[in-house]
Amino acid sequence: MADSLHQRQPLRPHPETVIRRVGGGAVLVNLWTGHVFELNETAARVWELLVGGVSRSELVRALLEEYDGNAAAVGRDVDELLALLSERGLLES
Repeated sequence: MADSLHQRQPLRPHPETVIRRVGGGAVLVNLWTGHVFELNETAARVWELLVGGVSRSELVRALLEEYDGNAAAVGRDVDELLALLSERGLLES
């Protein structure tokens, strides 16, 4: 995710993935693969932003505006979450 192309290209949830809000977080289910992934409140917000078609850099910028944190730490956390979502088939390639 760190190369400049991925920084600018919109990231998209897999079209077969549905979300259900639960408490402060959410549960994602990929209907094609059967993968289920539980999200905390911040990760659920990331998903909402992804639905809007944001790039990785836009995602980090939005999170920095909404939550406390430094850019490097937020960037690392976003990269980890995006890698997990991608591994589980929840993001389009």
